[in-house]
Amino acid sequence: MAIRSAGRTVGLLILLVLTTGVVGGAIHLSAAVEAPLRVMGSRAEASRVDASFGADLPRGTAPAVEIPDPRTGVWAVVVGIDDYPGSGRDLRAGVADALDMAATLDHYGVPADHRQVLLDGAATRDAVVRALDWLAANAGPKATAVFFFSGHVREVHGDPDGDGEETDETMVFADDGLMTDGELKGVLDRTQARRQWVAMAGCFAGGFDDIMAPGRLLTGASPEGSLAYENDRFDRTYLVEYMLRRAILQGSAPNSIQDAFNWATDALRKDYPSRLPVMFDQLGEPLVLSAA
Repeated sequence: MAIRSAGRTVGLLILLVLTTGVVGGAIHLSAAVEAPLRVMGSRAEASRVDASFGADLPRGTAPAVEIPDPRTGVWAVVVGIDDYPGSGRDLRAGVADALDMAATLDHYGVPADHRQVLLDGAATRDAVVRALDWLAANAGPKATAVFFFSGHVREVHGDPDGDGEETDETMVFADDGLMTDGELKGVLDRTQARRQWVAMAGCFAGGFDDIMAPGRLLTGASPEGSLAYENDRFDRTYLVEYMLRRAILQGSAPNSIQDAFNWATDALRKDYPSRLPVMFDQLGEPLVLSAA
């Protein structure tokens, strides 16, 4: 009796040790596969009144694993700048606009590793150039490429990008570095994505129509030659408040980007008729953002 009891006790102890080891290993593995999400740049506060700006498988059959093409889906570069060198040129809506664009991408299920978000001091010219190079390298022919900018835009005379126009629209980055509409077009031209959406929440946005080509959509906060504004009531530009926050994120126009733009334009025509955005559309189809 004593020997049998001892053997039974030893067996129970061995079973307990093995079971504990398996559970512990499972917990450790689960913790190891979690990965934190990162956003490039720093978050800032953003306010001011209207300032310019399957079937069962047979036994022994393993399920086929489908590896997604990393060059499909939506790829995006999002830039938002409030903090500019010196004093008197800072904005209040640039970062908030960019965060709303990031939230829109979240809303459509775009993975975090399919986007780069550059805010304030992280949005230097060199950083934006590198991000656009990343976009061109990753957005394959079946993908959708997105570029969003909210910040200062300047008109520059003398045809600095050599496109034959005397006046060029130029994005101003956090280090006062510049990128003309012609330079942006050059990046888009070497991006293979069949669908491309550029959203400009800045002054003179309509002047970026030089980028247009088949498969591209441009939405802008203002016509060419006109200023864009931010509003202290909602701490956003009018374009982002109405097109992204109200039309998409709040569900007023949850379908295509063109639907969201049209809803925003109709609403702005009633609320702020002097703040109407612009759209240039050579996509030939509704643009619906999704991870697939």
